[in-house]
Amino acid sequence: MASDDNSTSDEPGVYSLPDLINRARSEYHRAVKYVDPKVREAQRLACEIARRVVRDIYRFLASRNVQIGIAVIIGLLILSAALAVLSVVAYLLFYNRFLPDQLTTVPVHLQYGYGANCWGLTSLAHTNLKTLQPYDISLSLTVPRSPANLERGNFMVAVHLLYNPKLSRPSTPWQERLTYFAGADGEPLIPTESDPGLAIADKVVMYTATRPALIPYTHPVVELASRLLFLPYHIFYPHSEATTLKIGVVERLAFPRAGILPNSVYVEVQAGQTLQTYKASVTFSAQLGGLRWAMYQFWGIPAFVVFTFTFWAVSMSSTLTALAAIGAWINCPEPVKKVRKEIQEDRKGKGQATIKAEGEHNEDGLSDTERTFPSSSKQPALKFEGRIKQEEGVDDSVAQLVNVPPAAEADDEDDGDDFGDPPPDYRDSGIGTSYDDSVVSREGVKRRRSGQGLRRGG
Repeated sequence: MASDDNSTSDEPGVYSLPDLINRARSEYHRAVKYVDPKVREAQRLACEIARRVVRDIYRFLASRNVQIGIAVIIGLLILSAALAVLSVVAYLLFYNRFLPDQLTTVPVHLQYGYGANCWGLTSLAHTNLKTLQPYDISLSLTVPRSPANLERGNFMVAVHLLYNPKLSRPSTPWQERLTYFAGADGEPLIPTESDPGLAIADKVVMYTATRPALIPYTHPVVELASRLLFLPYHIFYPHSEATTLKIGVVERLAFPRAGILPNSVYVEVQAGQTLQTYKASVTFSAQLGGLRWAMYQFWGIPAFVVFTFTFWAVSMSSTLTALAAIGAWINCPEPVKKVRKEIQEDRKGKGQATIKAEGEHNEDGLSDTERTFPSSSKQPALKFEGRIKQEEGVDDSVAQLVNVPPAAEADDEDDGDDFGDPPPDYRDSGIGTSYDDSVVSREGVKRRRSGQGLRRGG
């Protein structure tokens, strides 16, 4: 069995896992050993450059000024995004409030059996009518081509725009739906009064217009040929015998800015009770112009981008201006002059408080500390009292220098070496540094006597 294993391991192309790892490692080192030195140097330089770049970037980002700048940029981005969302909402609200519906159609349910003519009253509370906007108002009547209607000939239609002072326009959708189903004045759209005048008795007539109408005439031969040609169509679609009359009632009617909008419309077909109708409706067609026309024609991406960007730019500039003004007002330094109060007393003991600025110094440069200095053996010690009085009732006269013989000035090795006037510091009054001639004379006598003794001994 052992011989079989050895023979298997010695076969060419068959290696164990450790042998494969060692072989791969040796091949890697051999390849690295024979790499061109220039390539190695280039790799080393590239690694060094990358390391330095990363280090410089880290140092740059770790600096306080850069962190503050990054925080400001992030804040501006968040502010910009929030204002962009608000601009979109503002544009949508502006579009809904400023731009009217180009076509507004309301159904009119004609009432028969009340009065001499058929009439109908419908609500306009759910419509989007605007002031200062010209409208063309038309009435659509769908009637069958029956013999009774064809024999009717011309007849008049009247349209009345009504306003109810007791009813304000609804401000919520559920009020609009309720008004639409119940009527402009809160009552059912189908009145129960026999006189149509009672339905509009409590309303103000804002505008009234009447127009003539006539069912189109068709020659009997042409009508017969048309029926024979389209007989299957007329059989399966009997409503094809109907015709729609579109009657223009009002042209370019605009409501004033300070005026009111109509709440309801009253339609009366002055053709008696024998006129046969399928349905009726009133259409308000807005004749757009100026900015409203541009917004309606370019409602897509151009108008949206232009107006949204305008809202965003105005809001962003206003916000940044306000923030800059607030920051300048907060960071504005107050010009406060710092002063230091120093008590100075005169020689008679009357203290007077004076305000002394920081840059000022004592004129004489003397210290206010009380000190005592020794004098010669035959003279009392010299005492210098401070200029600030410690206790009340104590005589604060400045110490007088008495019994001080004239003294010679001390040599100053630094005389003439002053290149500028240094700031004055407090120093002592200099008491005790005088020159005593008596002491010097006695020392001179001693020296002469000792010299004479030496000469005699010699």
